[in-house]
Amino acid sequence: MQVPGFVVSGVGTDVGKTVVLSSLLRGLIQKGKKVEVIKIVQTGDEDPNTCDSKRYQESVSDLSVPPIHVLHSFPKPVSPHLASQCRLSVEQLAQEIGNLRTKSHADLLLFETAGGLYVPLNQNELMFDLLCTINLPIILVTSTKLGSINHTLLSTKAITPHLTLLACVASCTEKIDDPTAALIHEDTQLYLRTYFQKQHIPFFCLNYTSSWEDRSTSLTALTDLLTQTKQSPSDLAERDKKILWHPYSTIDNQEILTPIVA
Repeated sequence: MQVPGFVVSGVGTDVGKTVVLSSLLRGLIQKGKKVEVIKIVQTGDEDPNTCDSKRYQESVSDLSVPPIHVLHSFPKPVSPHLASQCRLSVEQLAQEIGNLRTKSHADLLLFETAGGLYVPLNQNELMFDLLCTINLPIILVTSTKLGSINHTLLSTKAITPHLTLLACVASCTEKIDDPTAALIHEDTQLYLRTYFQKQHIPFFCLNYTSSWEDRSTSLTALTDLLTQTKQSPSDLAERDKKILWHPYSTIDNQEILTPIVA
């Protein structure tokens, strides 16, 4: 039996994935949930005070710090394929994630990817290939800066045919003083909210604040959604394909039947 998990991924680098995950982590712990955090690949950890795992700890320092796992860590702030010299593989990472899900005693696991969906792990495999392999619901994080609408729509169209897009969060990680940037911020939120409403996908805004409590409160509805989601539709579809026979569709691993002659 594997522990349920959710993946926080993003439309690119520095869009606020760690802030969103940390905010959800705080909310879940406040609800009494046992949570573990897994950073799949961390690059740029030369300064331990700015690495992602430090942010996870800071968000719940006044509560209780849960187990935090970093599967692979590299000092240089570069793409995973470059940092690892192409030594990472989907098979290896999927096995490590599966082992964690099997051995964990948590209520749920929160995973964070490195960079965006199509970040390369090696010369032939992408982060997206790993996400399709582990088949967990995705929380897509975007920003409200210029260009974010394009990045978000492209990422959404990449995810939805293959995986469950549980929600999208537009995260603003910096205070906005420039009037043009403020206009783009407001318009991006409005456009994306309307877009995701049409797609029937929950959309949340995480506006700038320095308070972890305020950040967590902003995502209360998403935290509730995580606690209510027992198994993603894609998990059910995969299970359905493996154990049920549909007479008018193709299934994997179909047994060869031996005819009975009277």
